[in-house]
Amino acid sequence: MATRTEYLEADYVIVGVGAMGMAFADELLSASDATMIIVDQRPQPGGHWNDGYPFLRLHGARSRYGVGSRFLGACEIDTVSLNAGMGRLPSPAEICGYYDTVMPQRLLPSGRVTYLRLCEHIEGGRVTSRLSRRSFRVDACKTVVDGTYTNTKLAATHPPSVDRDWARMLIINAENQRRWTKNPDLAAWMTESRLDGTAGIVPSTEAVAAQMTSARQRFKQEIGRAHCNTPSRSAPCA
Repeated sequence: MATRTEYLEADYVIVGVGAMGMAFADELLSASDATMIIVDQRPQPGGHWNDGYPFLRLHGARSRYGVGSRFLGACEIDTVSLNAGMGRLPSPAEICGYYDTVMPQRLLPSGRVTYLRLCEHIEGGRVTSRLSRRSFRVDACKTVVDGTYTNTKLAATHPPSVDRDWARMLIINAENQRRWTKNPDLAAWMTESRLDGTAGIVPSTEAVAAQMTSARQRFKQEIGRAHCNTPSRSAPCA
């Protein structure tokens, strides 16, 4: 049976209800009388925080995160851990719960927001439901706002590129250690603080520079072979 296409129109079409999309919609409600259609492929707001491990925490103060019209939780102070004395950092569940409250209590009651959850936005203004055969044609009178532009992903959603990441960090750290030795004061501080990651600083000599060049070339060859065997590789290597 052919699907019936529903036509929807608004001033703005917002793709994604993560931090960016929610903040934009909230600001539009406060600063204009614009109408919005919000499209998101997830079952609830929160963006990539829906994929977060329970032990993850927000990277900064909760007072600087979220939408402008509503605080993200109470201003509590941590009394334990490395964050003691600072504002408590919310968990992924708290952040998703916050956005899941903003949507029904702030955005939808305005009458200016149409929320299409569990829907895929396709180029050209087409929107398809991920649960049913429903499809939409959404038109933006002003513009389409891509709230997924940064394409933020958490490690839980894809196989890690351990081989390339490990080699990249190993080479970068070694090269940084070589540069640090050109500043005696900095080199001494790094050694005393044990921030160099080794028993001592790598001497800054032409011989070391040549070794690093050779190591980089060797890693490039070996990592290419190892990458062929990782689960993330969909096509066979030549």
